[in-house]
Amino acid sequence: FLGNSSECEWEGITCSRKDGTIWIELTSNNLSSQPGNSIIPMELVLLKKKIQLLWLSSNLHLHGTIPDYVGEFSELATLSLFDTSLSGTIPDSLLKLKKLTALRLHNTSLEGTISSHMGNMKKLSWLWLHGSHLTGLIPS
Repeated sequence: FLGNSSECEWEGITCSRKDGTIWIELTSNNLSSQPGNSIIPMELVLLKKKIQLLWLSSNLHLHGTIPDYVGEFSELATLSLFDTSLSGTIPDSLLKLKKLTALRLHNTSLEGTISSHMGNMKKLSWLWLHGSHLTGLIPS
């Protein structure tokens, strides 16, 4: 559906010429999806070793869950899914993101318990979970 163009030519995508990392910024872009699906398209797995920033926030018709394969996005530093119709739980695979510094999941329908293992995410400096249905303590 995107033809033969490079992902660096897609709208909302910024590619670094220096190191090849990719920023995906599609905030307030009227994105939509069906409930029961993943909120992050499976096609992005093809870029899993390049994506450094993924912002899909403020797309109120974007439904779904955080897929387990997000844990394969080894360069991901910022994940922003706030103000969406995100549901389900925070998957344990998110704990694999060793470079994650900012996680914005506020104002969603996430539920379940906050993992105590989030305290092991050494680079995580910014964590927004307010306005969701999560329980438990935020680990230090």
